[in-house]
Amino acid sequence: MEFSIGQIIKAFIFPPGVFIILILIALWLLNFNVPAAKRVLKISALSLYLLSLPIVSELLITPLEPYPALDNDAIVQSSAQAIVILSAGRFKYATEYDNKDVGGDNTFGRLRYGVKLHKVTQLPILLTGGLADDKNIPLGELMARDLWDNFEIKSKWQENKSKNTAENAEFSREMLLKENINHIFLVSDAWHMRRAVSIFEKAGFIVTPAPTRFRGFYKEAFSFKIDNILPSVTALKYSYYALHESLGTVWYKIRY
Repeated sequence: MEFSIGQIIKAFIFPPGVFIILILIALWLLNFNVPAAKRVLKISALSLYLLSLPIVSELLITPLEPYPALDNDAIVQSSAQAIVILSAGRFKYATEYDNKDVGGDNTFGRLRYGVKLHKVTQLPILLTGGLADDKNIPLGELMARDLWDNFEIKSKWQENKSKNTAENAEFSREMLLKENINHIFLVSDAWHMRRAVSIFEKAGFIVTPAPTRFRGFYKEAFSFKIDNILPSVTALKYSYYALHESLGTVWYKIRY
């Protein structure tokens, strides 16, 4: 019940749900206050436009990506004892894979970078993610299958009970403590890393952040294109990630 209520709340406080609510408010206001209705519609349109711009989504995500990419020297010199890869959703019933679930884009991107770390360091891998039900296997198990099918690498551990990042950290700590492992490479999307590092450190780990899939604004890689000021669904998606992650960081500080 808590998960369902949370999903409903998130659906309407973040884009695009928040704009549906604003439009409904404007339609209601039209009955007795036309100027106020027009103001709400203008705010909605302008906000939707801005959040749909690539340059805006990049600027929103940039503060969430404080950890730089690791170079090979930093990877080799680290005293980390294991690689922990966080899950990030799935494609259900993929017809081209015999109707089996496969890892989503974010999950596979994290796996791919975890493979690079493994090849450089030969460290064992822990995959963490639950959210199983009667029809779907846990994300940790799904990631293990993808890891073997695509890279012919076996994970040493699978954590299959967690429902969020805090439980990823808690249950991973329980497993690795038995192996006397305290220092880990933590693999996640760069925009998710600030919250992930904080909660894993609170769980008792020494964390070397291993971010991947950077989406922020970096002047070294920036070149102005007309696309930067044209709205796009992809930009709106990453604006959603930025807003969701910013609120999530605040919520985790309060709750954990």
